[in-house]
Amino acid sequence: MRLKARNLYSRKVLGERLLAVSVISDIERLGGLLRRIGNFDAHSFIANFQSRLIVQKTIYLMQAFGLNLGYFYNWYIHGPYSPSLAKDAFALAKTKKTSRLVRFVDPSMEIRFLDFQRFIENHKSDPVWLEKIASTHFLKTAYHISDPAQVFRIVKEKVPSLTSTEFKFLWADLKAKNLVS
Repeated sequence: MRLKARNLYSRKVLGERLLAVSVISDIERLGGLLRRIGNFDAHSFIANFQSRLIVQKTIYLMQAFGLNLGYFYNWYIHGPYSPSLAKDAFALAKTKKTSRLVRFVDPSMEIRFLDFQRFIENHKSDPVWLEKIASTHFLKTAYHISDPAQVFRIVKEKVPSLTSTEFKFLWADLKAKNLVS
């Protein structure tokens, strides 16, 4: 288990007392953030592909909001995929212990995290929506595809249920958060 200094601290609620930790492992950090988001269950993650897809796209979008957790993504069968995230998330699931909540020490990063949470709140357990929006963002930013119609065609190949109307809403949502231009 790697230990890295991060701009996070761990929160353990004992009444109102907080336990500050300046160095936590990547897996503890991942677990604490996923616990705050509320869309990770260890048993489901191991047993269910859709749960793994949710984690991949959730962390991808979190990083798109400028909260870099150090995961790198490739274009894969269901859109952006990070092998190192998969490894860390499986390790987290196998620990079978409840992660401590973590928060960003930098107030601007914490505000960004809260904005991210609001962005995905209504869809955080919807693997199809997460795949569509993460794929749209990835193609626009990683491959620098400037034509939204081309992005739409490529995402639609991955997710045939995507309609042009839905794509316009996804694009508008990303644009509203300055995640695409």
